This record gives sequence, structure tokens and C-alpha cells, in this order.
Amino acid sequence: MQLIPVENIGMMGVNTDVPAWQLPPNVWSNSNNVRFDDLSVRKSQGLKEIFDSTTYSPMYLETYQSGNDTGTMWLSFSSSNIEIWDGSDWKDVTPNGGISKMDVDSPGQWQTTKLGSLVYATNGIDAPFYWEGDSGKKFEPLPNWTSQTEPPSPHKYGAVQTLAGFKSFLWAGNVFVDTDDVGSKPNRTFERSVYWSNMTNFYTPPQWDITLESDAGYYELLDSMGEVLHMQQLRESMMIYKSDSIIVSTFIGAPFMFTFQTIAPEIGVLCKNAVADFPGGHWFVGRSDCYINTGQTIETKLTNRVQSEMFKDIDGDYAVNTYCVTDWANNEIWTCYPSVGNSRPNRALIWNYKNDTFSFRDLFNKTSHIKYGVAPVQKGVQWGGDAAADPHEVGPFSSNYYTGNWDTSTDSWGTQSYDDTVEHLVWTETEGKQLQRHESGNLILGSTMKTSIERTGIDLGDPSTVKYVSAVYPKMWTSSANATFNVWTAHQMNTEDAVSWEGPKVFNPDTMNKISVRTSGKFFGIRMESNGDFDWLLSGLEWETATSGRRGSRVYT
Repeated sequence: MQLIPVENIGMMGVNTDVPAWQLPPNVWSNSNNVRFDDLSVRKSQGLKEIFDSTTYSPMYLETYQSGNDTGTMWLSFSSSNIEIWDGSDWKDVTPNGGISKMDVDSPGQWQTTKLGSLVYATNGIDAPFYWEGDSGKKFEPLPNWTSQTEPPSPHKYGAVQTLAGFKSFLWAGNVFVDTDDVGSKPNRTFERSVYWSNMTNFYTPPQWDITLESDAGYYELLDSMGEVLHMQQLRESMMIYKSDSIIVSTFIGAPFMFTFQTIAPEIGVLCKNAVADFPGGHWFVGRSDCYINTGQTIETKLTNRVQSEMFKDIDGDYAVNTYCVTDWANNEIWTCYPSVGNSRPNRALIWNYKNDTFSFRDLFNKTSHIKYGVAPVQKGVQWGGDAAADPHEVGPFSSNYYTGNWDTSTDSWGTQSYDDTVEHLVWTETEGKQLQRHESGNLILGSTMKTSIERTGIDLGDPSTVKYVSAVYPKMWTSSANATFNVWTAHQMNTEDAVSWEGPKVFNPDTMNKISVRTSGKFFGIRMESNGDFDWLLSGLEWETATSGRRGSRVYT
């Protein structure tokens, strides 16, 4: 018998496109609810409720940091309302004139941008809104947008599909224009046009008077037929993402203000919000792949890796509800999308841009949005005795005592947890009107999370010989002495054969060092599943094997 090690087992992540028998031994052929980092495989962490329940079902989140260091305020956008968490309570900041309803089970997303001290928002139905950053004030319709008298302008703008702040300008793309001076087709949407405002200061909404004497203007992007879906700054340029191309705009000053150049004539973005920043540029979702935009070149990322897994799974009717978010602390970008039969994202493709690995993660049935920001857990465990109290009771004099196992808890303890002072991903639980902070314990809504990793087609160094495997030795760490896993092993004689699974066998890494098996074949596999309130990490595998011969070769007829 000999031991054949598989090291650096989290180095290359998961690959679902290439046949398993063609993959290197440290690549996984399937996984769910795990992350690949530090050359290991680790269970994805759980969630913990933050703040009180929102009044309305949250569909989009934004953060705001005021200049007087009052902490991070959270804005929650629902189908027809906006509310703000000011540190103690949710306050309704919906515009007095109301908001047109965007149903949760319909295509469409909110989008926000910041310029100076102001927050701007659009739902793609109404004219844009803005907010001054004061929790005592409500959002208001963007001034000088639907009509302008000082100075006078013939244009009356309406709904906007995408907004972005760039330098001292506010940009709008895919704009409805109500005016009589656009030829024979008044009252129409200019899907391929972008508009920019006059230069504005830190505290004042911009003017939109498009005249020869002003800085404001617009440009029609007529190189392709696609509509403008998303705009986002990349270093010193504005990236304009259409459905079928990408244009870069650069500030040059008066009289032309901006230049426009197509950098990707045949690749566009799937929908608004499907773009995320990372140190190398932009990550964005296209019609059939995900890409990196460096500002000069476009690079495909999913082909021959996980392209089919994502794009065969995404729902065609509601793909426009896809969005991306960067988890800066973990060097990850989450692409959240609705799988077939779902209207809002319920699954995430996660790319670790530092290690260049992919993984998949389950979300809530309707995780309409995820935002990165500082979000202290204001409900939960406290120091104290051994009696549980009202879970809503918090503070230094709370009797809401912790009753769990101190050794296995993944919570941080102290006068204030450090986790409450740094950024995390915050999920919207749209159906439950809750916000949940990621990387908080091991549970989701009080329930355990099923995790799994799988690899088939491992030839153990020689695909032509028949091997006998007697044991598999996982190199594992767990946070609990009672942690158990269900483990299956598999074998194949030829790559064309169906995979034959045996198991499951229960494995406890704290009391056991191997999974005993008796199986023969040319190719082997392993599947490990956990479903408990504990953390775990897998750093390697060793296969105990002996050569049995060269039986079972292909038969050609």
C-alpha cells in the first residue's frame, strides 16, 4: 500500500465545465456553500440579524457616512418606499409625492449613486430622486429635471435607467425625454444616449440646462443598436455599458467636455448593477460569460471553468435582476442571480480575485440585494449568566445571556466586537423584511447550512492501471469535537462509465483519521457533506492505494 497525497486542495477552486477526469487532482468538480482560500476549502459562514425588521420588504440597500462621524446609516429601498436606519430606528424617507410600485416578482432594480454629500436614486420608472443626507429629511424629486425655468430649457426629462456620479457631474443614461424639439418623435426614450449635468458642488443638486454656454450636454452612442444599461467610473474614465458594447468616456473640458471611444464593440452587460469594482478594474456579467474590464482590454473569465453551471442555471425572464457586489475584506466578487423558476437572486457565483478561484453559494429565495458596509449586530448574545432572555433586549445591563459552548462559538467577545466596526456583506431577506450580516456564526435564520464538496475522475497518478483503494485520509480542522460529515466514495473503470457511489459513512475528524473503503477502479471520487453548527477547514487528502493490474481496458468494436 502507498499513500498518494493531494495537497493545496483549495488552490484552484471548482470547475464544472471540463470533464472531471481531465482536471488536476486539486480541482473540485462540484461544490456548494464553501469558499476556497489559503490553499484550503472552508465552510461558508453564516448570517446574523442586524437592526430591527424593516417596515417594507427591502429590495436594495445603500450606505451613507455623514461628515460628523455619527456612524453608518443604512437606506432600504422597497417596491414603493424608502426608509433609513439612523442607528436606533427605521424612519420613512419616501418622497411626499410617492413612488411608482416596482413589484418584487417583476423584472427591475433600484440603482443609487453618490455625488458630493448627496445620494441619487432611480427605479427606472419615475424621474430620479435625491436625498441630502439628513435622516430628518425625505427624498425629493431631482430638481431641474422634469422642468427647468432658471435658466429656461425646452427639455422635460423623465425616467432614467442608470445614474452615475463622475468628477463634479451627474450622469444619466437611457433617458425618457418629453419635448417637442426632437424631430418627428416627441415623448420618447433615448435608449442609446447619455446626459451629463453642469458641474456642481458638494452640497447642491446639479442644473441640466443644455446650451452652448453651459457644461451640461448629451451624446448619442450610435455605433451599436444596444441600449445603455449601466455606467460606472473606472479610475479617471467613465465606463458606459450598453447591452451590446462598451464605451469609455474621458473628461477633456470645454467646449466638448467629454470624449467617447468604443473599447468592446461586441460585448455588453446583462443588466444594470451587474458590474463591480475590484483592484484590477471592473468585473461584469455579459450575455453568456463574465468578464474583466481593465479599462483597455476585456478578458473572459468563466469559459472552460463554470460558464455552463451559471448560464444554464440562470432564469431567462428575470436575469435582469442579477447584480454584483465586492467583498473587499475577503477579496471576492459575488455575482448574485436568480436560478430557473426564481424572480430574485437565490444563488451566487463567487470569484476570489486574489486566488482566481470560483465557488457557489446559496442565498435566500429572494435576496434582492447585498451591500458591503459597517453593520453592528444589535441583537444577539451578551456577557452574563446562564439564563436566556428576550432576544430583542440588548445593552450593558441586558439579561440576554449567552448559553452556548464558549469553546465552539465563532462569535467575538468584548466591550464591542471588532466585527461590528469593520465592513461585511449585508443581505436583504426580502420575504422576511430583515437584514442579515454575513460572516456571523454558522447558522442561517437559526438553521444549519448544508455544505458539500465533490470530486470525481481522479486517476491517482495513472489512468491506465486498476487501483485498489482501502482508505482516504482527510486533513481537517473543525471547531467542534462533535462535528460529523457524511462521506461517499466513488469509482469508475472507464471515463465513459457512470460514476458508482458507495456510502455515506459518518466521519468525525476529532476522533477518526480516515474513511475506510474497499473499492477498485481506474478513476475515483469523493463527496463530503456537513449540516451542523460548526466551522471546518479541509487542507488536503491522502489516498491509500495499491495497483491491481491493467484490467478493464476499453473494448473497441
